[in-house]
Amino acid sequence: MYIYNRQYATTKSVPPERRSSSFTVINGLSAPPTLHPRCNSLLLKVPGAYEQLEEAVMKWIATCVQSRTKVRGVPVHRERKLVIGNPSLLDIWNKVLRFRVGQEVTIKAEYGWRKGGVESIRFTTTALPPPPPKPSPPPPPVTRSVGQWRELADQKFIHYQRQIPGRLTDEDAKELNRRITASYAKMYLSRPSVFKWAGMAAFASAEVGRGMQQAWQLGFGDWGMSAGGTLLVWVGGLVKTGESVGPMLGKKLFWALSGGNRFVWWDIFWQHLAYQEQGIAALVAAHKAGELPQANLLAWQRIDAGHQKGDVAQIWQGNSELLRYEQEFVLQAQVYDRSRDIWPVISDDVPSPIPGHGVKFTSYVSGGDIGDFKHRWKWIEESMLPAWKSLETNEPAKVRSLLLALT
Repeated sequence: MYIYNRQYATTKSVPPERRSSSFTVINGLSAPPTLHPRCNSLLLKVPGAYEQLEEAVMKWIATCVQSRTKVRGVPVHRERKLVIGNPSLLDIWNKVLRFRVGQEVTIKAEYGWRKGGVESIRFTTTALPPPPPKPSPPPPPVTRSVGQWRELADQKFIHYQRQIPGRLTDEDAKELNRRITASYAKMYLSRPSVFKWAGMAAFASAEVGRGMQQAWQLGFGDWGMSAGGTLLVWVGGLVKTGESVGPMLGKKLFWALSGGNRFVWWDIFWQHLAYQEQGIAALVAAHKAGELPQANLLAWQRIDAGHQKGDVAQIWQGNSELLRYEQEFVLQAQVYDRSRDIWPVISDDVPSPIPGHGVKFTSYVSGGDIGDFKHRWKWIEESMLPAWKSLETNEPAKVRSLLLALT
């Protein structure tokens, strides 16, 4: 019935721990019988398809179990039931053998016996599965030029159609200020632990908006006369008198404030968006392309290193360096140096934009000129920036509420 040889049969009784009512004695041998060694394993060259493997294994198993023995005149072909659809054979094919087509491997068979014969076969292999594939490297970041980053920033945060194509009206300028302020606030709120400059810039831009409105009243609105016929002019919160202050100064101040507001956004906001979307790699790429100054890259690298290490002091230092660059190289050249006659007039009443700070420029820098970088930076670095850091660190809920109101 089964192919075995007395030479390989167990000559001793089955130990008690292996006895089972399902065992049977065949020709005086303790069941299960010991099959010929060829029934334990098969060395074969792995074929190219599972069906071919199944066929080869059936031919092998047919030499070990009932195959041609006839029942009611029909061959039993027991190997078919044991091999076709066998889950263990399919498992070793899927996990190991299909990766070793054409190679010689050994397949082992472990027979499960029941009273009267083989109940099942569990196939294994000595071949090893292929090593797990190496994880694919992350795709390189989509490289964008500074122009493309600025265009994306405009689409996502500003998205404003001018009233007259190709021309910027005073109403356009005021609306752009509101949207720039909101963009800074949104950027800060997206990652408060990193974008310290953006939070301060939101408050500063809002203050610029208030200054623009006052300058607009002077340059474009009703600025009136005193009861005695003297010109009364509202500049930066002060009522000034005299013919040297009039609509022309108001217009110049309005456009200076508007221009500085837009210049800073144009120069620095895209860097925040690039870092937000692609990390420091985007800014390194921009620097290599000659589109990001070395000073800005170093500031962002300091911010990134602080973020990676959880070093808050380093994050603040990097943001402070961005602030200095903005004041010294963007605003000084593009705004203050181009309108030197405006700033002495308004310096004595320039307020701090930081909520609760209340330290005006000339109250900290006596006799200072807000248009002079050294004077202005002394106020910012020594008074305004520490006030912002204290507020942001100690009252985050208040900061969040104030900035949400600006979005």
